[in-house]
Amino acid sequence: MSFTGDYAPIEGAKNAQILPENDATEILAAPPPFVGAIIVDDGTVYMSVGTTTAATDWVVVETAVNGIVTPVAAVTPAFIGQIYVDTLLGVTYIAVGTANTDWSRLQNAPASGAGTPTVIGIGAPDFLGQFYVDTAAEKIYFAADVAAESDWVLITSA
Repeated sequence: MSFTGDYAPIEGAKNAQILPENDATEILAAPPPFVGAIIVDDGTVYMSVGTTTAATDWVVVETAVNGIVTPVAAVTPAFIGQIYVDTLLGVTYIAVGTANTDWSRLQNAPASGAGTPTVIGIGAPDFLGQFYVDTAAEKIYFAADVAAESDWVLITSA
């Protein structure tokens, strides 16, 4: 198999090239031509991390995925470390495994959504002092504890 055709070099990267393909099945079945080769196939990006075998040397490179539901038990991560953003609740998750239950909410991030934390079911706060912004009512809640969803406390002015 040869890797000839229209290659677009990546500036500043030694030996790195993008191999544009409509059907990369044949290329992905063979060992990569060099470390750092990139193939884009129907929206999926593959990168070579070695040149020994096809099965282990081509890896999927993906960016964050998003949706309007929590990914836990609903979305199967493509790889460990994949990021998922729940755009309805404004919560970010990271895949700690490859099963659909292997999502963990990222810490130290404020949460937001269109409704109170208990109405939209955001769950217990991730950490003490976390903020939640109700974008519909324009109110802010503070995490007074992390045991239950009821630990979100509305901040009011005196």
